[in-house]
Amino acid sequence: MRRLTEDAIILRTVEWLSNNGYRNIKSKTTTEHGVDIRANTSYNRFVYIECKGDSDANSQREVNFVYALGQIVTRMSRSKFQSYGLALPKSYESKLKRIPWLFAKRNSVFVLLVNVDGSIERYTWKDLKNKYNGAK
Repeated sequence: MRRLTEDAIILRTVEWLSNNGYRNIKSKTTTEHGVDIRANTSYNRFVYIECKGDSDANSQREVNFVYALGQIVTRMSRSKFQSYGLALPKSYESKLKRIPWLFAKRNSVFVLLVNVDGSIERYTWKDLKNKYNGAK
């Protein structure tokens, strides 16, 4: 099976953001520090997205997932004008049950799952609540 690299996840996510009304999109290379993607919504909310590539081992996916979530948490502020996202390969889908829906709601967190074909599925707090029945 073809694995999506972090650079591929960033590229697909930037394309998706551009096609879905986001503006002022800035992405970094894997050698730069800081958040992977910054953008603005049409109503001037700032969006910060951490991206992770795929791995052959499920244990490495677990580490990458927790690390990405931690990166988002450490960047959070109390501003109501910011939201946060994780852009991950579709192979990480089983990890989403680890995100408490109430945490996602209170902190404006969403998840973008990138398929090998480049399509993206967006998960909001409502999707996390409905799909995982409020699992913690």
